[in-house]
Amino acid sequence: VLHSVFPKSQRGPINAHAVLNAELFWMRHCYDPMTRTPALHYAAMLVTIVSEVTSTAMGTSYWHTSAAAASTPSRFLEAIRAAPWRGGLEPAADITHTKLEVSHGTVPDELVGTMYRNGPGRIRVGDTQYGHWFDGDGYIVAVEFNGCHTWPSMQARYVNTPRYRAQSVFPGKAGLATRGAWSSRGDGTLLSNLFRIPTNPANTNVITHANKLLALCEGGPPVPLDPATLATLPADADARSIRSFFAAHPKVCPSTKSLFGFGLQLPLLSGGLDIGWPPKLNLFELPPGSLHPVRQRAVPLPFFAFVHDAALTASKICIILPPWAVSLQDFIASSLGGEPLGRAYTFDRTKGTIVLIIDRSSLRISATAMLDGAPSLYHVINAHDDEDGRVVLQLAVLNGRREGLERNFADMYHAMWTTNEQCRAVEYVIQLAGPDEVQPGEGGAPELDEGINEEIRWAPRAVVLSQREVGGSMSKPFELPDVPPTQVGRKTRWAYVNCRSDNGESSGIQDAIGKLDLTASHYEHGGSLMATFDAGVASAPTFIPRPDPIAEDDGWVATFVYKPDEHRSDLVLLDATDLSTVCTMRLETHVPYMFHGSWCPTTHVGRQQQQPGS
Repeated sequence: VLHSVFPKSQRGPINAHAVLNAELFWMRHCYDPMTRTPALHYAAMLVTIVSEVTSTAMGTSYWHTSAAAASTPSRFLEAIRAAPWRGGLEPAADITHTKLEVSHGTVPDELVGTMYRNGPGRIRVGDTQYGHWFDGDGYIVAVEFNGCHTWPSMQARYVNTPRYRAQSVFPGKAGLATRGAWSSRGDGTLLSNLFRIPTNPANTNVITHANKLLALCEGGPPVPLDPATLATLPADADARSIRSFFAAHPKVCPSTKSLFGFGLQLPLLSGGLDIGWPPKLNLFELPPGSLHPVRQRAVPLPFFAFVHDAALTASKICIILPPWAVSLQDFIASSLGGEPLGRAYTFDRTKGTIVLIIDRSSLRISATAMLDGAPSLYHVINAHDDEDGRVVLQLAVLNGRREGLERNFADMYHAMWTTNEQCRAVEYVIQLAGPDEVQPGEGGAPELDEGINEEIRWAPRAVVLSQREVGGSMSKPFELPDVPPTQVGRKTRWAYVNCRSDNGESSGIQDAIGKLDLTASHYEHGGSLMATFDAGVASAPTFIPRPDPIAEDDGWVATFVYKPDEHRSDLVLLDATDLSTVCTMRLETHVPYMFHGSWCPTTHVGRQQQQPGS
């Protein structure tokens, strides 16, 4: 069927890998195994597949005509030609401070400040691929705005971590100089990895706090950066007093400006003295002007979980623990040079997805809750305390199985994306029982394992009163949610997401920006919106508030849009109220798909270029 749409003169250039990908996608999504016949209502998918293979066959993009593509190792080039969005995974280069051409629209006069983004700048070194998207080397992008009278300017730089430096002088012709959480060192043998500690890629988020710029990742302490040059700085003395790693999603209270962070205390690795099992999770509060915690406390975990995100309310911290866990046996085996630690995780639905509800003032567990169906997730959307004292928790819940998502992450150059590997917005309303209502250890949740620490086991069981899918009927499968910083821990209507422009008809990664109406159920129309980009693939959104906003969505949304045919990116600024395009800034190079970032209302104006005639 795929070959029949091409004239004979065009059949030769059809990339075999593209055809194979298309056939696999057809079998996964367009074939009814019960009747062994094609599902006709998925015919539109075949049209998409054919168009993708046609574009490959025609050979008109950068990846077919540019001499630069010849430097890409053949196995990666084949994969990119099969699905050109994968070109956005290619290694980036450092970018010195340069002006950005505004190719469409005008930069708003009120837009003054710096947007910082972080993500894996490379997930391969030569012909060697890292073992997971999350293992790529951290790459910071900074874009400075100073209203409409100066050009926006941009710079980008790799985080100069010990692993990045080691790789630059690694004598081997192949392989990695250091071990990652998902990647083996050298030739991958036990001897090459024995007692090798997973290194910190500093690739997940970048925040400003206490006038410091920090690159964050679950696997290590914060890495300080110069906010003007992005140069990597020595470790901060105050931050050394944090007795754990510093996870990528701390929350800043919009009222007090205090930062509430968390991180694992791994035995002998993360600064904590506790060598018990499972590891504990250290919670800490940083005041607005310091990286020295005013309080910190380690709480027990029911199992060795991957703790990536958390929720903050006016009175609580919520730690969500999907049962994606590592056993003690596998942890020891990994430490002795076996499989990388990240590959030792398994999803055990029998453990359930547990919510630890922690009192903000004491950092003690005040209740636990069990979410029905053991949902898997990486990201929290938001949370708040309602007028009745209940916790309203909004999560980006994975549609399919965690194992399928992780397979994609393990080989992004051959990943095939469906709605199963993306998320939906689910809201949970949790009732915290009063002292006269529920006794410790009771409350409707399944009994927790006898081996679990007593602080968890004897905490009152909160009751999940309801759960519902939200976002409105027009919402699309998504990831990487962002809410206005003024709304963190407060009731909010809007969330901004990196979503699909379709409902799963293509095999590409999410490519659009969505605005979710969190007050609307999945069956209501609501106010959800979407912005798409012609022949472009959007990455995660950054919400930028207008100075003195009059509404929660009063501001802009920025996203880098990768242009596969040209192998470069645009920076697009959208109006946050209706997602209309405010302006587009053209880059001459590409920015890889970013994870997270932040907005800082300060600039380094002396480095910017004046616009002609301004």
